[in-house]
Amino acid sequence: MPRKRKNRSSTKSSADMDYASAPTLKEYIWKELTTIIQRHSTEPLHDKDLSGPAMKRFKSKIRSEWQCFVHLADNSELPEPSDTAIVDELHRAALTVALAISNPYQTDWDVTRLADRVKNSCKFDEDVSIENASLAKYFNNPELGNLELPATILDRFGRIMVWYLPSIFSSHRMTDLNGGTKALRPRLDSMMQLCGKSDKSSWRNSAFCPPPDGGEFGAGVLNMSPGWFQQLQDVSLLYIF
Repeated sequence: MPRKRKNRSSTKSSADMDYASAPTLKEYIWKELTTIIQRHSTEPLHDKDLSGPAMKRFKSKIRSEWQCFVHLADNSELPEPSDTAIVDELHRAALTVALAISNPYQTDWDVTRLADRVKNSCKFDEDVSIENASLAKYFNNPELGNLELPATILDRFGRIMVWYLPSIFSSHRMTDLNGGTKALRPRLDSMMQLCGKSDKSSWRNSAFCPPPDGGEFGAGVLNMSPGWFQQLQDVSLLYIF
């Protein structure tokens, strides 16, 4: 009798199946973020005043959990690499994003109009963009003060223009990141030397004032990958709720 060929799909290990069904990083963070928001929001927020009492209560609850979690994590011993340590870091990231969502600062700008105004950014007058110099006539710079907590900055329609996410990484992780960044110092220094020799500097480096001696990490711009540019994601705070 002819021998039956085994189905390839039947030979997959349980580890392969678990890997295939595991959520992506984006899916995991989104699920964690949704859980945090649902746990702390006692009432619908999508139609509430962003500076009203409902949002303030929501922010207070998340801030309390965030401050406690960050304090404990940053004052503990360096964790051994493990699945638990990774889950804690992802929870911290989701918690930081949740606090930023609950702490919005709204401007009177329309970000679409702002983008239209800054499209022509290659005209220079004494190293200052003419377009940028005229922005203050149409878009008042908001006085936000010192931002100590994670926050979002919105346009007049609730679209998120800026994410401010301090302490999203643990102090242990920042030590690793800083060490990796310092390794780029020689490349950054050589890039700045080339910029200084060029008569026609790129518009990306216009009005760029590096710190004396390049600071601790060096200063400049390095394109690490052809895919370095990330496409803008138009996200409204009201959509998240």
